[in-house]
Amino acid sequence: MSGKLLVVSHSDPFEIGGGSFACHAYAKAFSECFNGNADICVPAESKAVIDDSIRYDKIIRVPKRTILSRFISLFTGDIDRYSGYVKKLIKEDSDVYSTIVINGCRESGSMVRFLKSNGIKVITIFHNFEREYFKDNFKTPLIRGMMLFHIRNLEKKAYKYSDANLFLTPDDLQKYEDIFGIRSLNFRIGVFEYKVIPSLVPDKRNGLVFVITGLLCNKQGEDGIVYFFNELYRYLPENSSLIISGLDPTRKVVELCNEHKNVTLIPNPSDMNEVVAQGDIYICPAKTGSGLKLRIMDGLRLGIPVIVHDHSKSGYESMLMTPYFKSFMNPSEFGEAVQELSAQVLENKQERALVRESYLSHFSYESGLERVKEIMNGILA
Repeated sequence: MSGKLLVVSHSDPFEIGGGSFACHAYAKAFSECFNGNADICVPAESKAVIDDSIRYDKIIRVPKRTILSRFISLFTGDIDRYSGYVKKLIKEDSDVYSTIVINGCRESGSMVRFLKSNGIKVITIFHNFEREYFKDNFKTPLIRGMMLFHIRNLEKKAYKYSDANLFLTPDDLQKYEDIFGIRSLNFRIGVFEYKVIPSLVPDKRNGLVFVITGLLCNKQGEDGIVYFFNELYRYLPENSSLIISGLDPTRKVVELCNEHKNVTLIPNPSDMNEVVAQGDIYICPAKTGSGLKLRIMDGLRLGIPVIVHDHSKSGYESMLMTPYFKSFMNPSEFGEAVQELSAQVLENKQERALVRESYLSHFSYESGLERVKEIMNGILA
């Protein structure tokens, strides 16, 4: 691709977490399309190690907003740190970037019309149905109401004015088209790895081990754990154990884990793959929120069969017909899935190499890069 690229991401692409994981892969793939002629924005306070496999010119560290600007944003709708900073860069040199890829409709909606007025192509990646995600995770009623008003406006601007809209799941794409109308430059990009994760051999142990991972610090993550213990836990086989791991578990999550002797809570692991590799079956009990549940990839990339709530299967359609990907709508269906996969694991019918191979055929970096190149050729042709 000709010209220069700027990559803007709501989540730090080089940090730990689902959003960061996806942004990392997109930054790497889009930068590759521009032969490394790209700058990547990160938060100024980021201490994350930057992946040296990404080709780029410069890392731009964007400072936090002042307390005053954060307060004013409740009324103006500029509710992110990046839009003002990027606008300033463009005002100083409007020819520096030909294309800007923005991970997040909040950031895109705040600056898309300004960027286009300066002749810059804007590609927006919608990581979820933003208003739904926000409602599920923001608790303060008054501020939530004000923010939702702005988020609806930003979603609309990002969707209607971007040169291309990319979506992680078909469900989110459909929701936006139902609300804002069909656009010819809407694409499903999906998610993919940003590097090859080596297969890991678990330690020998007695009994089946189940694993749950994800953000444990927000309302959505906590709700999933509460639902699991209230409705699903009783279906785990006798003599089995459960590992729950993720970022900053809430007090409620800690209390629930401590009530069960066969449950091990591992907060803030340095390497989530090492944790997940100890499991035989991966569980995603999340039944709220939108977008693609990246945590499910924790299990599949290591060749572990998964059981997911029906609400969380969007984006994994390619895996639904395989014997190692089970979804459930209610506790009894969960119990059936546990029984079926447990039997397969105990009879050695689940080979990790085969699960992993099937997963990588759809979610490897190479497969994702091909999708990005195809989309970019269509946009910039």
